[in-house]
Amino acid sequence: MQGRNESAKSFSTHDLIGREKASEALTSILTKFSRPLVICVDGEWGVGKTHFIQLWMNDHAEAAGIKAIYVNAFEVDYQRDAFFSLASAILSAAEQFGLSGEQVKARYVEAATKMAKLLLRSTINVGVRVATAGIAGISEGDAVVDAIREGVTSEVGAHLSEMLVAGAKRDQTISEFKNALSAMAASLSEHEKLVVVVDELDRCRPTFAIDMLEVLKHFFSVDGVSFVLCASFDALSSGIEAIYGSGISGRKYLSRFVNYSIPMSAFDDDASPGHIRRFVESRWGALGLSQSYDLGELIETTCEMALRTSASLRDVERVIESSAISFVLQEKKGDCYEALIVLFAFMKVKNYALAEKFSRKVLSIEEFEGWFGKLRADHPGDAGIKRPYGLILEYLRYGSGSIAHDDKLRRNRAGLEHNFRLVWSPWVRSQVWG
Repeated sequence: MQGRNESAKSFSTHDLIGREKASEALTSILTKFSRPLVICVDGEWGVGKTHFIQLWMNDHAEAAGIKAIYVNAFEVDYQRDAFFSLASAILSAAEQFGLSGEQVKARYVEAATKMAKLLLRSTINVGVRVATAGIAGISEGDAVVDAIREGVTSEVGAHLSEMLVAGAKRDQTISEFKNALSAMAASLSEHEKLVVVVDELDRCRPTFAIDMLEVLKHFFSVDGVSFVLCASFDALSSGIEAIYGSGISGRKYLSRFVNYSIPMSAFDDDASPGHIRRFVESRWGALGLSQSYDLGELIETTCEMALRTSASLRDVERVIESSAISFVLQEKKGDCYEALIVLFAFMKVKNYALAEKFSRKVLSIEEFEGWFGKLRADHPGDAGIKRPYGLILEYLRYGSGSIAHDDKLRRNRAGLEHNFRLVWSPWVRSQVWG
């Protein structure tokens, strides 16, 4: 349940896109408010929330006296028991951080066990409808039916009595658990805080995500314990509305649980071109491509396309991996080969439907320009994509018409189709155009 073993990573060495300010803001909020908080690091899939929170845990949290407990909700989604996941993570942290004494931990274990039993106890399904009536000659007034009804009624009465007793003990059980959790948090020094990081919540089944939020609010909201959720607000909202219906506002529902939200995009608005370039350079550099490829052109094209398509960090990684596979599996062919491969990879990753239309030769110039945008004559970043952009427009303009009279157009078309095929299906040469 604890964070990954990435203690060597820090903002000074691994913050490629300038996220340290957001980390400082998160630390300030958690340390300057005395009451328990729930903060959401909000960003769509692939913007780097997990990487960010790991750097924060290694760097700023530890330096600020924050004892951070990491729970990957998606990895425990199969357990179908959000309470157990959180309770066991905190117990593991107590061992790791040396929280409290043995007596306090024993009290916590006992209280958590009672809570688990309370939450796992299911209601007996005791419908009193007589299913056997009219079957095999048994009628509603039959003695067998009367005996069944009497037995079921007796079971219902016994169960209702049990429920009343359980209801009387429920509040006491919850109170005992919250007090035990508070006692564990109180064992920290005055300048230390206990923070539970719940990551990947938006990737869980909506029912499990809702259970996690409800359990967090009702059972773990105590003095000395705060939570940081790493999730997309939009994804969580959609899941909530899918469960409860469109009449329920997912965002209003989430506002019951979350005190503050720190928005996070792939490349934040104040991210400098240098930050973006550092990230792209690091990913291309890690592949160790041979010197036969123009790495400078690859980097320039990737940076510009990442900005044009609002690509997430994970999108950029997928583009680079897809492009690299295309380079490795097939031979170089055609004009501005590297730039075309990268551009096609962005099309496939960011707009698969558009790429699919291109593969069927039914994509219009208007549709392509609507996705790609127009080149800006005075923008230096467009210089690297001007040639591949022009080749694609030329291809779309002539479509499948005859160009036998023009050797240059014919060569451009053959090279462009070859390069697209490398990205679309590099292991099957003839899948797209035959």
